[in-house]
Amino acid sequence: MALPASKIVLWTCAVPSLASVEVLLTFVTPAVKWVLADVVLLRNHLAAAPRYYESWAATRTCQSVTPEELNLTGFTHINFAFAYFDPSSFQIAPMDPNSESLLGRFTALKTKLNGLETWISVGGWSFTDPGPTQEAFSTMSSTSANRQMFINGLLQFMNYYGFDGVDLDWEYPQADDRGGQPADTENYVALAKELKAALGQKGLSMTLPTSFWYLQHFDVNLLQEYVDWFNFMSYDLHGVWDAQSQFVGPYIAPHTNLTEIDLGLDLLWRAGVEADKVNLGMAWYGRSFTLSDPSCNTPNGVCQFSGGANPGPCSGTSGILDDQEIQDVITQNSLTPTWDHTAGVKWITWDSNQWVSYDDADTFQEKKDFASQRCLGGLMVWAMDQKDQGTSPNLKSTASNGTTCGQTFGVTTGDLHSISGKDNCSFNTSSICVPLECEVAQLGNNQTCTSMASSLSTSSINVTIALFLQWNPNIIGPCENLTVDQYICTGPPGGNYTLPAPISDTNSSAGGQQRGGQGSGSNPNGPDGPDGPTPNSTVSAPTQVGIAKNCNAFAYADTNDTCYDMSQSFDITLAQFTTWNPVLGYPDGQNCTTQFWTGYDYCVGVSGTSTSSSSISGESSATISSLSYQTQSASATISSLPYPTQSGITPACNKYADAKAGDYCYMFAQNNNITTDELYSWNGILGPNGANCSTEFQAGYDYCRCVLKVRNGKKHGNFYVFHPNKKHGNFYVFHHFVISDTYPKRSRKRLQQNRRSA
Repeated sequence: MALPASKIVLWTCAVPSLASVEVLLTFVTPAVKWVLADVVLLRNHLAAAPRYYESWAATRTCQSVTPEELNLTGFTHINFAFAYFDPSSFQIAPMDPNSESLLGRFTALKTKLNGLETWISVGGWSFTDPGPTQEAFSTMSSTSANRQMFINGLLQFMNYYGFDGVDLDWEYPQADDRGGQPADTENYVALAKELKAALGQKGLSMTLPTSFWYLQHFDVNLLQEYVDWFNFMSYDLHGVWDAQSQFVGPYIAPHTNLTEIDLGLDLLWRAGVEADKVNLGMAWYGRSFTLSDPSCNTPNGVCQFSGGANPGPCSGTSGILDDQEIQDVITQNSLTPTWDHTAGVKWITWDSNQWVSYDDADTFQEKKDFASQRCLGGLMVWAMDQKDQGTSPNLKSTASNGTTCGQTFGVTTGDLHSISGKDNCSFNTSSICVPLECEVAQLGNNQTCTSMASSLSTSSINVTIALFLQWNPNIIGPCENLTVDQYICTGPPGGNYTLPAPISDTNSSAGGQQRGGQGSGSNPNGPDGPDGPTPNSTVSAPTQVGIAKNCNAFAYADTNDTCYDMSQSFDITLAQFTTWNPVLGYPDGQNCTTQFWTGYDYCVGVSGTSTSSSSISGESSATISSLSYQTQSASATISSLPYPTQSGITPACNKYADAKAGDYCYMFAQNNNITTDELYSWNGILGPNGANCSTEFQAGYDYCRCVLKVRNGKKHGNFYVFHPNKKHGNFYVFHHFVISDTYPKRSRKRLQQNRRSA
């Protein structure tokens, strides 16, 4: 199969109309090293899945990982670590010269996975090491003027490189061993408030430690008002530093154990933090030790270490091994890991006295279940480049008729390739993902992304810079000086666009574009004379995945339609429209540019609203009320759920899940990692022991799936502490990895009991 020269094509989601076809994924994205992920960390009810990318991974002497080599499957957000800022001018700058060239390549990754966001992480542990930047966070946040200088520079940096959000990693406010100052706690809240207001639609997150020693100086109850989420660093709970503390000692212990993680989360719950604001931290690396006694290798509060284990061949640091190195050790030594289900970790011993604890697919699943049961908002991983990045074999998968590559395989329209005449693509199968061409134009002098987006905009579509880059993912990084005669896409793949007039050196309008894909030009359900649109009560064209189950009014997308036009035509909000058609991206329709297709039916009304399909007339003023459901118990109005709830839901419910067609009570409980007793007690209509499940458990309704349980405790500062300690000074909690000599002394017996519980 040969492709014509000088054509720009997008390998997209179109599949030939065959009953069964094979899709060669390595052809679809030939420039990307595909990786088999052990586990996808995004589940239906854990909404956020941010991962960090270590910028220094690109320059490692072995097992280096560039942005283009990252496996993005299952990701929602990826954070670039790190950016620094000048301690005097507070202007953002790359962490080092090597990372500067990676920034634009990193943000370009969002064109490869629909809905992916790229964020910049500012700070990190090393930023507050002794040196010129140790007090930079304290100084920057100390005055309104300083904060404004930082915010202005940050926004300029984010806009220049195309970042969608910022993650603040201050380690740690008010900590005297990390350059902190007494006013840091209050100033950090002021920074968060002002930064959130300036960011607009861009996101804001913060990292939080698990130990009370550092966490006590975060006013988390106030901070949560301004952040989209907290990234809870529930790893590094133990390491070689334990040997320096008289209250912990040189005892081997897993650094990601669930017992201590649960204690850390309790601090947040008692401080009033909403569980949905917290992402559970996961680690793609392990903490390693050299055993004092090779015959004593169980983390039981007895077995000790003499120091860190030998450095890994690539990570090169004693006391730590990344996931790739751990898997190599297991394979080379034919090891069978020990799996501690209570702690939710595994460990191995090799070369007589080398020991490491770590997570893999099994323990990640345990932690996912743990997070789900505690109503957490999502999962966070440090760090995505530490995962085994070995090249996978040529992957062939079978797709059914009508299946799209992006829908099934994570392949999107973001893989743009320039094909020359010498590129002859041959395949061992005749059925592949068909490339769709886009309309192209050549650039003139002095063209920028801004001028191009402006020139391509028309009265019917506003082409933003983000949309222009979505069409042209081969434009990497800052694009203020594009190459003369460079080919660019002037619309989405397969679009029914009229090629704009030749682009001059000015910002003149290109004009003449039409919104939509390949359509017949006819509209069986659409505008019908002067009376305006009339929806159908039944489907007469294909629909996309996820359409509301209780939809009773459908409209056909014609060539010139847009999401906004359709919602306006039927007098519904964009939030309603995207709720009923979630493939378009709730609530702002962020996927409308790629997922709103001509020739498809979309839901414009559902049962349970004030207007059903039978009562919608041809008048353009027909009203479909907004969705706002209320349980028949004492709970408050639930305005964010796409489906109604039944009576008897506990007012303490934190999270909900919708019942799908074919579900029954036991299956629903299993799918949501809860017991049937919990399901029945939280959803009273189902009856004692589920006596009413056969009649009252109905598809298309939301049921409670999570109630956060908080232990009682006494308040100390911003936190309620659940420990039977007596107050010593400022009262310090004994748990986790940061131990101070000001902690209350405890007997060795009590310490060992505490370790055994972990």
